[in-house]
Amino acid sequence: MCNNFFRVMQKNKKYKILEPNPQIVAESRSLYGLHTYISLFSSAGVGCYGFKEENFYCIATVELLERRLKIQKFNDKCVYDSGYICGDMTAKETKDRVFNELEMWKRGYSVDLDVLIATPPCQGMSVANHKKKDELKRNSLVVESIDMTKNIKPKFFIFENVRAFLNSICTDIDGEDKTIRQAIDNNLSGQYNICYQVINFKDFGCPSSRTRTLVIGVRKDLKEITPLDLFPDVRPEQTLRQTIGHLPSLKHMGEISDNDIYHGFRSYAPRMECWISDIKEGQSAFDNTEVSKIPHSIKDGVIIYNDRLTDAELDQLTQYNIPIVIVGNRMVSKSISSVYVDIEKAVYELVTKYLETDVRDIAIMQDRKNNKQMDLMVKGAKKAFAAKGLEFDNFITIP
Repeated sequence: MCNNFFRVMQKNKKYKILEPNPQIVAESRSLYGLHTYISLFSSAGVGCYGFKEENFYCIATVELLERRLKIQKFNDKCVYDSGYICGDMTAKETKDRVFNELEMWKRGYSVDLDVLIATPPCQGMSVANHKKKDELKRNSLVVESIDMTKNIKPKFFIFENVRAFLNSICTDIDGEDKTIRQAIDNNLSGQYNICYQVINFKDFGCPSSRTRTLVIGVRKDLKEITPLDLFPDVRPEQTLRQTIGHLPSLKHMGEISDNDIYHGFRSYAPRMECWISDIKEGQSAFDNTEVSKIPHSIKDGVIIYNDRLTDAELDQLTQYNIPIVIVGNRMVSKSISSVYVDIEKAVYELVTKYLETDVRDIAIMQDRKNNKQMDLMVKGAKKAFAAKGLEFDNFITIP
């Protein structure tokens, strides 16, 4: 069959002439056959590393930026050079190249694609960027992924993206605006059993805290497998020492290991050095007891503290039916306000504003165990209450 296929390709100018790979031919005839995948929005190919480790063949990898694709080429990700596709996934030419590669593997090696993985750019879904004018355009890349899955019909598909992925709005294939989850369901649930989960990769062996949405689909003719079977087992979190403790110690900022260019001592801006100078193993810069050593930036003379609240803590805050002041979190709701100025002054002014509207039940909440910052917050609140002839005694700390 393989020889016939390559003769057909020679006659059909649509396909490039490729020599059959003996190893692939042998595997295609084996009991378990080939393991294959296609990667869309593949960047430098880091997300595909595990597939290569498990001896999957990459039929096509699509990336918009040439410099990222060159890294994949350097790592010999694809068997055939035509599998490296630099292009825009909204362009017909790019999609046709993916279909052509898949068709060659189907004809040559009787491939039924195992996995399609897509990680479309998520700027349009970021909470911090939710007002971008091109949100629907950016999220159209998700719809392109859905459409490619619908047409290719792989055994499995994997979509990976940010936490807000599923509830973000996209313009679906039918031209209607809907959530991404609805678009996935409408287009793929007839052919696939689908599982949606928000997970943190640190709970699955990754030495980094990275919360992501995973959407895994299993084609319904594969009756012995469910999407839940494909999720890895939960593992204990890895410490920094467990992750890099075996590497040679680097003594000087900016130093790079002689034997490993990826092992380097990061250079910190001078203003950041004090953030890490006193912390001990197991601590982060947010555990500093001095306000000036807590990670922050300064804009137009205003100190902006980096946020630290977890999603669970934010959910807990919304249960309160009283105004809450949080220093260092970029969010505003009916009961939560953000403050980015001098702590005592900011709390004083904000509490004064509430008091002037006859609000008396006000809680001042500190989201870090930092007594000095808490004292400033309480001092500002007490000053505002005292100016109105009142007494303040209501503040909350997160254990």
